[in-house]
Amino acid sequence: MKTLVDSGKPGARADDAGTRAVLRFTRLPPDSSPEKQVAGLIALIADEHRNYEDLTKAINLLAPPDNPWRFPDPTVDEFLAHIVDSNDIKLSWLAGPASLALAQRGGAKWWNFIMAKIGAKEGPEPFTNTGGFSDYVTALVTIAVHEGEPFHSRLRDHFAAQIASPDGSNDYYLWEAWMADLRELKPEIEKLATSSPNDVEGYLGKPLNHRDGETRKHFHTARCIASLWNEEDPVTRAKMLIGLAIVQRGMFAGYPGAECVHSALARECEGLTFGQREEVLKFVDWCESEFDNTFSLSREELEAWLSKARKCLEKK
Repeated sequence: MKTLVDSGKPGARADDAGTRAVLRFTRLPPDSSPEKQVAGLIALIADEHRNYEDLTKAINLLAPPDNPWRFPDPTVDEFLAHIVDSNDIKLSWLAGPASLALAQRGGAKWWNFIMAKIGAKEGPEPFTNTGGFSDYVTALVTIAVHEGEPFHSRLRDHFAAQIASPDGSNDYYLWEAWMADLRELKPEIEKLATSSPNDVEGYLGKPLNHRDGETRKHFHTARCIASLWNEEDPVTRAKMLIGLAIVQRGMFAGYPGAECVHSALARECEGLTFGQREEVLKFVDWCESEFDNTFSLSREELEAWLSKARKCLEKK
């Protein structure tokens, strides 16, 4: 079952605003061809004097998450692979967005390449290079969602091994398991769940509470995911998804998190009655009126998300 809104099919979308942004950033003439735009962006990224902000902007212009095929030129794929495979410290900053772009553009073609970067082998084993896990796992989830089998099963097996051996990793991959809709792992994820919001959780196999030496391997994230999958009331599930994008901004503000939670909400709303939709809309209004920036969510970000939620609820 696909989780994301878009289909993941190749094909650049007309993007005049993006082209203007590329030309401004690279300072190329207005009539510069796409090939020259690609060359200009690659030159900027390869410039060792560029700072992180410039590098991030350049990679997002070269292969933006919402339009990764802006430049179909195979040179882009070659350079993205170079970034992922590079030992250069500055280029390593871009490993995450570069691997995601490869996954969006080439899908299954890049699975083994990306898996190798996190020390993964074929078969149900935990990842050995967990320090880079968060950079690459989003790309693996993207491939598994768009390509289906056998990548869904492979990702499930690796995640299962990771859950069974959580030392040296953290709970980052748990939200990724939700994005990939790996419900087969629910029993294992439930075992990692904290008992309540007040419970102590642990990261990296170390206790957050050092009053004793016990290693705690329970996570609030696991409890949230289990609650989402176990909730039987559709109205409550819809409210939970709306709140999820607000309180978990770090995971659901960008691609593919935003699309995942949006798609999940859209599917949930399809089965709601008129009265149930009205009830959820009241919750949306409440979220807007009671908003504060406790979770580092800006007013603009909140309004953009709630606007999407309202559109899901207004569809007949």
